[in-house]
Amino acid sequence: MRERPISFSAPMVQALLAGVKTQTRRTYKPRKHPDFGCEMAASELAREPKHVIERCCPYGAPGDRLWVREAFRGDSSHDRLPPSELPPAYAVRYEADGGVRAGLGEADGKRRPPMFMPRRLSRITLELTEVRLEQLGLISIADCIAEGAQPLPPDPACSQVCPEDYVAGYRAIWERINGAGSWDANPWVWALSFRVVNGAS
Repeated sequence: MRERPISFSAPMVQALLAGVKTQTRRTYKPRKHPDFGCEMAASELAREPKHVIERCCPYGAPGDRLWVREAFRGDSSHDRLPPSELPPAYAVRYEADGGVRAGLGEADGKRRPPMFMPRRLSRITLELTEVRLEQLGLISIADCIAEGAQPLPPDPACSQVCPEDYVAGYRAIWERINGAGSWDANPWVWALSFRVVNGAS
């Protein structure tokens, strides 16, 4: 079992903590074939056997774990210290929901971006259950819901939420993170399914 970091925005951390997010998608970047060493385009790798695709995934294979990085604050007296040097006895506040890991101080320091969170401060661990390589446009309505998407906007023609509204909700999340036009570009993505193996209670 291998373990790697993965960053999430505040709304997605909230969805993880609520138990409604069990998938994430990350843009594919060219990878080397694990056996032949040549760089492969996503369309080429997608035709390889499943075990080759899993070996190429930078996030791991089923059974591997991801520890979640999220925005946080330490005590203001330590604002000059890099995150890796924050004293472990002090409290930490998590920006997504205001949750606090108990300790000394007030956890009132400057906001630290997710990418700087050290492993020891992470409160959420995920275990991969499936790894797929596919184009973003192939996402299903069930996958959108598993991504933690909320329906947006509701269709006035429907007396209740239409399934397609979840796709619109996920599209809004994707473009907020990846920029305008990134959905229509239909990139190849790593589609990661997981279960939360520990998190805030």
